[in-house]
Amino acid sequence: MAQFMGDAVFLMELSLVSLGLIAIHFGRQQRAVLVSTAGTILAVGAALTAVCTSFYWISYAQQGDFSHAQIVVQIDSTGDE
Repeated sequence: MAQFMGDAVFLMELSLVSLGLIAIHFGRQQRAVLVSTAGTILAVGAALTAVCTSFYWISYAQQGDFSHAQIVVQIDSTGDE
C-alpha cells in the first residue's frame, strides 16, 4: 500500500511539473511575466519535490517497507514517548 501512495504522489508531482511548463509557455506567448514566473516556481518546486519523493521511495524500498501489504506502525507498550 505504501508503494502505491508513493506512486500516486509522484504522478501528482509530474502533473504539477507539466502544469508549470504549460504556464511558462502560456506566459511567454502572452508576454505575461507574472504567469511565466509562477510557472517557473511551480515547475522547479514540483521537480525538487519529485526528487525528494524519489529518494525516500527508494530508501523505503531498500529497507523492505514495500514487501508488506500495509504500513507497519510500532507502538511503545509502556506509554512513554
